[in-house]
Amino acid sequence: MENNCFVSWLITVFLSLPAFNSSIAQMTQNDSAFYRSAISNAIDQYHSSSGDQNALFNGSLYYGYPFRFKQGNALFFPDTLLLRGSVVYDGIRYNDIALEYDNMQDLVITQDSLYWVQLNSKKINEFELAGHQFVRLEKNDLNHQIPVTGFYEILYNARTSVLKKEIKSIHEEPSIVEGLERSVVTSTVYFIKKNGIIYTVKGEDDILNILQDKSKDLRQFMKNNKLKFRKDKENVILQSVMYYEQLTKQI
Repeated sequence: MENNCFVSWLITVFLSLPAFNSSIAQMTQNDSAFYRSAISNAIDQYHSSSGDQNALFNGSLYYGYPFRFKQGNALFFPDTLLLRGSVVYDGIRYNDIALEYDNMQDLVITQDSLYWVQLNSKKINEFELAGHQFVRLEKNDLNHQIPVTGFYEILYNARTSVLKKEIKSIHEEPSIVEGLERSVVTSTVYFIKKNGIIYTVKGEDDILNILQDKSKDLRQFMKNNKLKFRKDKENVILQSVMYYEQLTKQI
């Protein structure tokens, strides 16, 4: 119902644009850019004027954790309560929304007045927060190498992409004072997406196997730049994939 109202409203706005009906068939590239911009502005105006965040606030309340962590934090940005970001929710993009990401429970959180609300993860296609881009992936036959269905950070997005997943868990230790002391333990898994298939990267050999059509060049590249996987996993994967993109960009 919400989406239908939005579509009807957007059509009304569009039809009111100058000479829309008579000029659409003769639209130039500049005109096309203008109308794309008009769509974006219309969407922002609709969200702003109608308070169209009700769909976001239909999620359940987020209660956080009833204890403190001795070390680590469940939140992606633990030093800031809420940051401004964007989210594609149920097919609609919401810009400049207050968000936080609990990557312990893999939840995206927003705020409705005084309440924290966890969004329905199944309805989130992607979200952006403080320059970090996340996409929701389903673990299935095509993506069988990812550990779980959930949100994955896009570190590099091209024909061949690099993704990252931080998996957090709680480690408990007995304490005379606290009863139990809890710490957050984080493990990080990296992936390369090539030709629509996502592969897990656990070592240098995985990079060379996934990008095997340029493995000889990549091996030399790593050697020349003294790239050591064990010392700097993320950088080695990123540098290798970006170099691979350079080698294959004419293909």
